[in-house]
Amino acid sequence: MMDHFMANDMQEEQISNADMSTIVDDGSAITFNRVSWLPSGVLRNVATSGDYWHKFTVLRGAGYSKLEIMDALLDVVQPQMIAPVMYRREGSSATFFARNCLAAFLKLTRANLQIQVNSSGPFGPSVQTLDIEITLRHTHVQDLRLHLHDHLVACIARRHDKALKALDLSAFHMDPELSEVVFWSLRVPKAFVYVLNMLKVRTSAIRCLYLADNEITELPKFIILSKLEVVDLSSNKISNMNVLKNFNGLNLLEISLDRNPVCAQYHDELSYIQAIKEMVPTIKKIDGVYLTRPEPSLWRRNYVPPGQSECIALVDQFLQHYFTLLDGDDRQRLRGMYHPDALFSLTCNYVPGQSTSSTARLTRYTLESRNLLRLSDYSKSQQLLSQGAEEVLSALCRLPRTEHDPYSFAVDLPYYTQEIAVIVVSGVFREPSMMNENLIRAFSRTFVLHKVASKEYQIVNEMLTVSNASTKQAEESFQYPKPKVSLAKLSFNPAQDLTDADRKQMTRILSRLTEMNQQWAQKCLEQSKWDIKWALVVFTELLKMNKLPGEAFELEEDKVVEKK
Repeated sequence: MMDHFMANDMQEEQISNADMSTIVDDGSAITFNRVSWLPSGVLRNVATSGDYWHKFTVLRGAGYSKLEIMDALLDVVQPQMIAPVMYRREGSSATFFARNCLAAFLKLTRANLQIQVNSSGPFGPSVQTLDIEITLRHTHVQDLRLHLHDHLVACIARRHDKALKALDLSAFHMDPELSEVVFWSLRVPKAFVYVLNMLKVRTSAIRCLYLADNEITELPKFIILSKLEVVDLSSNKISNMNVLKNFNGLNLLEISLDRNPVCAQYHDELSYIQAIKEMVPTIKKIDGVYLTRPEPSLWRRNYVPPGQSECIALVDQFLQHYFTLLDGDDRQRLRGMYHPDALFSLTCNYVPGQSTSSTARLTRYTLESRNLLRLSDYSKSQQLLSQGAEEVLSALCRLPRTEHDPYSFAVDLPYYTQEIAVIVVSGVFREPSMMNENLIRAFSRTFVLHKVASKEYQIVNEMLTVSNASTKQAEESFQYPKPKVSLAKLSFNPAQDLTDADRKQMTRILSRLTEMNQQWAQKCLEQSKWDIKWALVVFTELLKMNKLPGEAFELEEDKVVEKK
């Protein structure tokens, strides 16, 4: 008895000869469908011949998109290879051609030459069963000349960025130019391998490979791409991490797997990362996130960088010293804290909808405000930037008197080295008023301190932001009595472990700042226990009381002349 392939996949004895027709091969085109008998020998001989294109007609297929039809076809023949070409609509049907696809033929016949099309209609998603009719030996290859390899080469060349060493194969089957000729889907393993083998000539020129949106379920071995470091597999249909083993032997650094079914198998980030690292030990970045990055910076009321606890004393001394002098009767006492080339700027903001909004009265700050987003005249941006210690002090002295609430302070030390420290402090202050109507303000000050000698820092940059306080800030401010600090107890720069070179440098600095000669500058520092800030305070007080002798300001060369 002749062996037959039956399109309905039923046992031969269950089919009535009255319902079926047996096709005889006479060398011409052969059309068969699910109600036709096709001898297996005929199918094998004809389907394996590369001399002809075979025509596939999807009955009632014109009412669906090309992608819907192709996806349904590949669902049936998967994982066998088929490369549909020249997709067209003919009346109510959809047609295409293919050749060299015996295995796909066999899968189709076992599926009764039917495909299940998933579509979205006005009443929601639906599944429709469509019949396929196949005409073997429809067109000779000489009459329909398609060089698929050349089209694939051209497509890959268009998608290859040589400068970035990147190849973008995302949604490869949807390429506008290639899809006009052939539906080449990378979800088909043999189609994927074919493209990968084409890349051998480009192996050193590909560092990044983008494969998103290809409905990929399996991966070939990538060992031929020896320089590959970055792979994007997002938005595919990978359901098993084991497929990543095919990257073994590569120094793969980055991979994207998001929007794949496999992601749903892991309920926490750690297990997901560990599973990938087991497959690809060299990986450094997953789904756009570096694995070795520091933990996200969390807001902390008082922050000091890890391992920098020794600088806490510096911050405490500086803030106590600075705000005590700032809130004092004479802000000129801050003179020694600023570097000769210091910069200072102020920004003022009005916050509406707060209990303090109706009485904000920020005019004295807005006059000094250097908010570049609100300046109508940019020529004023330089005028509003205080440059040099004298200008900075003048700007500070023009501002209203203040009383800060130290219990409201939030302090950060975001940057600290042996030479530079950045201190950010925010909180609340009020403007003392004779009318018993204290104006509550919110502020933020950013200081950049530069080390000028051992244990000696000066402010080289200060940015001040002032606004009316929020309702919550106003309600919670000045709840506790402010501790009294004596100026005599302020010691921002203790003289511990000072070398002779440090003392000479401090003497020169104090001499330059006060215009005293170095002998008297040294005396002042010695009496102040080499605390240059306190020495400046003492100098200012003595100068105001006219208790400094004239010889303190005589230059050394003047004394030499007098002796002669």
